[in-house]
Amino acid sequence: MRHELPFLVLHGAIIAKLLVVAATAGGPGLVWLVRRKRDAKQARSELHARLGLVAAPTDGEATVRGTLREAGPQRWLDCAGERIDLEGEIRVVRGTRATWRRKQSTASQFVRDGDDVIASGQLARRPGDNAAASSYRSMATG
Repeated sequence: MRHELPFLVLHGAIIAKLLVVAATAGGPGLVWLVRRKRDAKQARSELHARLGLVAAPTDGEATVRGTLREAGPQRWLDCAGERIDLEGEIRVVRGTRATWRRKQSTASQFVRDGDDVIASGQLARRPGDNAAASSYRSMATG
């Protein structure tokens, strides 16, 4: 008689419990995956928009691309061999690393020494003994 009953009638209680466990365990992972994909898509579109603004360092408002360098409290960008000192508050819009904390709607973004970055800010040539020794000073955001 047991062989005549449908599979779900015989094993429905066990299958229902397994589905509840799978949904409970997979729900947070699915939320994490959706957040990550949405964040990556937005980061790609922002990157393409910022890359269109990148230019060589000049006095005034500028967007430059370079490698972040840190030594103690000093931070600067190495833009094709030219040093751009970063001063003032630095706001990281999109970092190479991000962390999500509980009850936080957006990720905290970070950059580290050696990361390739795009920075926007006011550039001013720092006076020096000669043109080769002078560098740019920047109040950076980005």
